[in-house]
Order: sequence, then C-alpha cells, then structure tokens
Amino acid sequence: MGFIGAGIAAYFLIKNSLSPRYYQIGELIGGIIFGLFSLLALISIFFIDNLKIYNDRLIVFSGLGFKKQTINLKDIIKWTEIEKQTKHTKWKDLIIYYSEKKYTISSSGYKNYEKIKHHLTKGKRKDENEIKNWLDRVSYRYSIFFILFGLLVLCGAYWLQNNRLEKIDKKTIRISGILDNEPKIERGSKGSRYVQIRLKEYPEFKFSISGVAYSEMHASDYVNFALKGDSIFLTIEESVAKKKLFQTSTLGYLDKHYGWERIRVFGLSDLKRTYLSLNNYTYRDKNEGPILFWICIFVGVGFIFYGIYEIKKIKPAANNGYKI
Repeated sequence: MGFIGAGIAAYFLIKNSLSPRYYQIGELIGGIIFGLFSLLALISIFFIDNLKIYNDRLIVFSGLGFKKQTINLKDIIKWTEIEKQTKHTKWKDLIIYYSEKKYTISSSGYKNYEKIKHHLTKGKRKDENEIKNWLDRVSYRYSIFFILFGLLVLCGAYWLQNNRLEKIDKKTIRISGILDNEPKIERGSKGSRYVQIRLKEYPEFKFSISGVAYSEMHASDYVNFALKGDSIFLTIEESVAKKKLFQTSTLGYLDKHYGWERIRVFGLSDLKRTYLSLNNYTYRDKNEGPILFWICIFVGVGFIFYGIYEIKKIKPAANNGYKI
C-alpha cells in the first residue's frame, strides 16, 4: 500500500513540477522524496528476515533466501521486549542478547511472533533495565529534537521580522486585464480558503489571494458580482510584475523555479466595486506581524527550555554514547 500510494503521489508531483515553463523545485523535491519512499516500501519486503527455529538454534535468512547467521539458543543470555507505537499502529520489538551481540525481532513482520518469542525466551532472564535505558535514549533524542525545533522557530521569527520590514517599503503596481475564469472560493489541503484569478492577458500565471489578504477580502461579493469576461484591476508587487509580466527585469533562480506560476495579489477591484483594498491589507499585515513574531519567540524559547529540562531529568549515564 505504501508503494502504491507514495508512487502515485510521486508521479503527480513530478508531473506538476515539470508542467510550467520552468521546473518547480518544491514539487520536484517532494516528488523525489515520495518516489524514494515508494521504492523503500517495495524493497523493505526483502529486509524482513526469514527465521527457522530448531530446538537448539535459530537460523536467520535474508528475504532473498541467503543465510545470514546462526544463533545457538544456549548462547542467549537475556532478552527484553519494548512496546512501540505511532499514530496509526502499535508493535513490539523482541531483543535477544547473545555472545555480546543482540538481534531484534519485530511483531510487525511475523504473524506467529508470540510463538517465536516463547521459544527463544523460555528459561531466559528478562532484563527490565534495558527497557529503562531505551526509554532514556528515546527521551534524549526527543529532547534534542525539541531544542533543534526551538532554534528553527527562532530562525523563523528572525526571517519573519526581516520579511515584515521589507514588506512595509515594498512597491506595488496596479495592472488590469480580462477575468478568464469563473469567480469562486477555493479550499486548500488543510481547509484554508483562497481565491485564484486568471487573466486573459497573462494565461501562464495564477494570481492568488490567500492568508491575510483573503481575510481582508470581500470574497462573497467577488463571487456574487464579478463575472468571467469582466475588466478587473489587480495590485501586485512591482518587482514581480517587471520580472514575470513585463519581462523588463532579469529573473533569478527562485523566480523561475519556485512559485513561477503564482503571483500574490494585494488589491482587487472592477469597474464597480473594490473587493480587496491594499490599505486594509497593509494595515492588517503591519499590525499582526509583530504579534506573530513574539509568538514565535515565545514558542521557540519554550521548546528549547523544555528540551533542556527533559535532558536534565535523564540520569547522566544515559546521555553518554547516544547516537541521534
């Protein structure tokens, strides 16, 4: 199922990334990631070992039938079992320790997992400390993740503040054209709403109203009163218009390969009504920007301190030698 689902997603992402004039790096990377996941899901079948258990030994074969190792049952010193889960599934990992080595058997790979466990662990000592050590290792890794995520949020706050300051002085330009699609409100993958506009004069591009701009827009009026074929006026960034529409400025790499078709709209009107005012958008964006900046600062610092707190809770010995 993972192979089929990820493969379909990879196909459409890569196809969409190559359809505009310039390939789109975001969708292309996404398609490659899903493609690799699809391939991994296929070959993972061969990663599951085939086990043959006798009264005195366990023989491990690869998925292709090659013999990998033999474990004598008398050499098994101890064992432990760790319960794991994700959002959608649960499984158990049986870990047997033998001759200063260990071997893991997952319940997700074997229908007769309990029979295998009973045969291999009969008369052997269960080591509860290994479970505690594993939990400590997981806590340590999660703590590091929280710290790194907090730092990432702080970097995002820094970028957000710089980007907001740039927006304040950003120059805009008003363009006109014939509306070439039916006015309607679209929904994103997570339920967010936006309006997409096509102009007859610029068929390559999708003029998008989303986020703060959409919240300040009279979207229902636009849908009810605007008609395909009407003359409309859009306010967009002057630099974008020069690069993409008028082609009087040089296109950069990101201009070509990241969001080439999409152009953000900050103002929309026709001959009778104003559906989105640039002044309203600018006022809302300027005032909400600092609030979002401080929220990011608070969240970032919170994650960092929580990660440090969780690390300190782990016994010192548990931090040594862990690989993330």
